[in-house]
Order: sequence, then structure tokens, then C-alpha cells
Amino acid sequence: REVMFQIAEREGFEFDFRQSGILHVYRTKTEFVQAERVNALLVEGGLDRYAVGPHEITKIEPSLRGDYFGGFYTPSDSTGDIHKFTNALAGVCEGRGAKIRYETEVVDIRSTAKGVHIGYREEFRSSKDKSIEDDNFDGVVVCAGIQSRSFAKSLGDRINIYPVKGYSITLHLDDEASCQGAPNVGLLDETAKIVTSRLGSDRFRIAGTAEFNGENRDIRA
Repeated sequence: REVMFQIAEREGFEFDFRQSGILHVYRTKTEFVQAERVNALLVEGGLDRYAVGPHEITKIEPSLRGDYFGGFYTPSDSTGDIHKFTNALAGVCEGRGAKIRYETEVVDIRSTAKGVHIGYREEFRSSKDKSIEDDNFDGVVVCAGIQSRSFAKSLGDRINIYPVKGYSITLHLDDEASCQGAPNVGLLDETAKIVTSRLGSDRFRIAGTAEFNGENRDIRA
């Protein structure tokens, strides 16, 4: 995260960055006590995360309504528009000589004596054109989501990744009352399994359901 901020500051582009923290809330003492054990591990790992009571919860996020036993607050948690950031970052990379291939399918990847061989096909070509282009690289970084498992296997590595389909909705806060009424602090309700965050000043993101259904791409209404 800090590297992202440094790049953005150095290159002079914005991605609606907000550092407003995240608040984990618990309705019962049992849930809170269980969370204390997890919190001890997080704090041991260096995370600034501390317990808060009902009064402090309301003070941190006045718009939150509910009967909560307690929670944990992480002041350093941040959000940003990753679409804006990655598009701007791509422009910076291209300006420094990088070549980015969009709409391109990797059809062959394997280790060779000279490094890594990649065969690829540009998807925007005519369906009749099945030609494959080739490139060789000294090394590669694989970050291809669930396809990373297949790529890594071809390169002799093993990555334990399973697809999980997440559902979210972004609400546009079109007037001042909506902007003032929506929470500013990130929220995570452990019981409801819902997390929220602000994207910039006028968008509110809510995410929850996680569906384990292989590589199925259907979207449940």
C-alpha cells in the first residue's frame, strides 16, 4: 500500500485515496471475546488495532446504528479507486518504455534454458487468424488471478488458489444529504458478513456474499 502511495505522489496522479480507518463491530460478548484472540495475533504482527466500546464506536462513526457489545478499530486502513490507480500507473509504465498488451490470451508458457517462453494470441484479431506470437523473457511475475494456478503449474510451481465469487454494490451519493448520511469509516460486521467503504467523497461500496462455485461466471440476481 505504501509503495502505491509513493508512486502516486511521485508521479502526480490521484486515485481518490482516503485514510479513514476500518471498524470491526460485534453484537455479543462471545463474538467479541473470540475476536480478541485474533486481535492479539494481528497486534503481535505489528498492526495498530485496538478494542473500542459502544460509546467509542458511535464516536468513531456517528452514522452507525445498532446494539453492539464492542469492536476493534484500525486507524491506518485506507481505500482508493484502484481502476484510476492502475490506469494511471499503466500510463507511467508506458512512458518509461514498457509495452502493455491488452486483450491478449496466453496460450503457452514454459521454462526454457534461456528463461521463460510465452506464446500469445491477440484476441481482437479475426477468428480465422489463429496465429500465435512468441516472446522469451529472463523472468516473469505471475499475477493472473485464478489462472495463476495453471500458469504456475506450467512453470513447475504450485500455487494454492481457488476461485471465490464476491458480490458488491456501489451506491452513488448524488446529493449533500447522502454524502453526509453515509458512513465515512470502513465498517465490517462480522455477524452479517458485510463490509463497507467510501470510494472518494460520492461513492459508497458495500460487499458481502462470497460464493464458492468453481469457475462459474453466472451472476445471481
